[in-house]
Amino acid sequence: SSGINAEYGGGIDILCNNAGIAYKNASTAPYLEKSMVTLATNLIATKNVTDALLPLVKHNGRICQVSSMAGILDWNLKDPKNPIRTRLLSPSLTEDDIMAIYSEYIAAVEKDDYS
Repeated sequence: SSGINAEYGGGIDILCNNAGIAYKNASTAPYLEKSMVTLATNLIATKNVTDALLPLVKHNGRICQVSSMAGILDWNLKDPKNPIRTRLLSPSLTEDDIMAIYSEYIAAVEKDDYS
């Protein structure tokens, strides 16, 4: 980030994260691999880039996070009683909460337990 600041001086006006991947439905890759690779790009890398560049975003700058339809809770977690949906919609949701859900998800996939 220091190189960017030196090159462009006054900071970043708009940080737009528009990186994402998805496996094709016909993919034969193991579900654990698909989960880990997809979340490494769509969650972890986006978080890391944001964390690294956030100090360079100007005081009145903006951050834009772009996602596919898969990022819409009504698309994947339709049941309003789904406990993951409830946690994600909590007004007090924190970054640590999101990372805990991510870790729990990967652990469940490793155990082949999707309950």
